[in-house]
Amino acid sequence: FRLDQKEAQEKFHAWIKKRWFAPNSLKKTYQEGRLTGLYIPFWTYDAKADGWFTGRGGRTRTYRDKDGHTHTTTDWYPVRGSVGQFFNDLQVCASEKSNSKYLNDVLPYDTVNDIKPYSPQYISGFQAEKRDIEQQQIAPELKKELETMARGAMRNEANEYISLEQEKMNLSPKQENWRYVLFPVWTLTYPGKDGKVYYYAMNGQTGTINGDFPYERKRALLTSAVSALLVLIVMLIGGYFA
Repeated sequence: FRLDQKEAQEKFHAWIKKRWFAPNSLKKTYQEGRLTGLYIPFWTYDAKADGWFTGRGGRTRTYRDKDGHTHTTTDWYPVRGSVGQFFNDLQVCASEKSNSKYLNDVLPYDTVNDIKPYSPQYISGFQAEKRDIEQQQIAPELKKELETMARGAMRNEANEYISLEQEKMNLSPKQENWRYVLFPVWTLTYPGKDGKVYYYAMNGQTGTINGDFPYERKRALLTSAVSALLVLIVMLIGGYFA
């Protein structure tokens, strides 16, 4: 953990106080030491991918006919090329138990400058989850992500065209490197009055936070009423001086 519990509490306080409609009881949780330090398993993946693509690119032009009418048309041209790209440090949660919906939004972690070989002393005093997702299970998902990123590179390569259609791509990942790591996360759960349990996750390196919160209904209604009253007053004043 780069952030200790005190620093994490301060980060959470700064984050939650900006959520005007969050209940006051949630805003006080940072003072109660309810943030829990947890190491969550992840797979990281690096690969060099080579491939080719084909498609057709469109260029739009405007012209006038002999009667002076303006027309717009798109001319299509065959497009082909190659893709060579290094995909560095894709990070995927390796625990079904963890709430990846929130964890994905606090990524990435620095695995170049701020990662250490495993040692029991690092997880002493913290909870640590075991992985239950193997790399074979997430390989298809990562392949789709690679293809999406490669298509973005392909469109950049063919940026002289307004649009691309009928795209075909063949992508071959090489020099693959998998690593199993434990990432530090500060977590907090909050039982809302609506019966739901709200989950919060904070990146233990960067302090990035993600989570939902229940709306304080009375405060929201009061704010709406005040806003409506101000609009009415402005309208009345405008009508008076018109």
